[in-house]
Amino acid sequence: MKLRPLVLDEAADELIGLLKKHAEENPFDTNEIMGIMCGDAPAAGDRNGFSCDFHRGYRAVFTYERHPGGWSRHISVSVDTPGKMPNSTAVDVIMEKFGFKHKIGDGPAIEDGKLAIYQEDDNDPPAINVIEFLNDDEIEQLGFPKEAPEDVN
Repeated sequence: MKLRPLVLDEAADELIGLLKKHAEENPFDTNEIMGIMCGDAPAAGDRNGFSCDFHRGYRAVFTYERHPGGWSRHISVSVDTPGKMPNSTAVDVIMEKFGFKHKIGDGPAIEDGKLAIYQEDDNDPPAINVIEFLNDDEIEQLGFPKEAPEDVN
């Protein structure tokens, strides 16, 4: 199997910084996530400021989200070839650049509910999605409220 190389240079680091800042300033609450899931609101990747394209055809969509289980960071990584998935090593490197503490193969984090991984096959190209729940220090540093989310409408 031929792997697509990942090139993250200074320009990519700058894009990642801008995307992270935008996501921090525009977190998704539980109602917004439900709207996306129900098709009532556009997905983050279809909105300005939540995605970036890297050399060699990689694309990342990044958000901070409030789920019933707490605040999380969410990344979706795809490549520009229909029907093809990004390789897991490249996804791990991109995740690290966005501040993820765990890797895709981190079984204990998955078992503890700190990390969720799923594949979106209904998109073309398909994407690998990773949701990692934030700890209290990260929530405080980002300035997100710690109280429980409001009831979903």
